Amino acid sequence: MCSEEEFQAWKEGKLALNGETNKFISKKEAEERLEGTPEDEWVACDMYGSYEAWYDYVSERYEDFEEEHITPKGEKVIAFGYYGSDY
Repeated sequence: MCSEEEFQAWKEGKLALNGETNKFISKKEAEERLEGTPEDEWVACDMYGSYEAWYDYVSERYEDFEEEHITPKGEKVIAFGYYGSDY
């Protein structure tokens, strides 16, 4: 779950998803950590995922979801993830 702003920044390629902590980091920080690793290898389950890489990986193996919610204070948050088994 994240703010609408974080989710949009992830979709725009400004953030990457740290698959180890499930927290967003800047694309620059991800690139520094993955120096020499091509972006198409940024798989969220084991490194730092771009929006496209994360969803490509997840949608091939699991059921995924993405839902918008409004908090009592009027803030829009995005819940996203996956479930199921790839067996």
